[in-house]
Amino acid sequence: MNNFTLLLFFTLIFTSSPAQDKNSVSEFRGKGRTGIYQESNLLKVWPAAGPVELWTVDNIGNGFVSPVF
Repeated sequence: MNNFTLLLFFTLIFTSSPAQDKNSVSEFRGKGRTGIYQESNLLKVWPAAGPVELWTVDNIGNGFVSPVF
């Protein structure tokens, strides 16, 4: 019975949908799957060196998937 209770608990936790923020991206390519994002305060001119690199991933092997989902 204990395993069933744990299974039920995790099923409810991982399948429940949290409240959606109007700015959250919860679908592929954004709301309506159009690929159009209503962002504000974007740069008009980018630096010559490009944006700052926030993180990198090394040694992930060969494959067809991204390390970020």
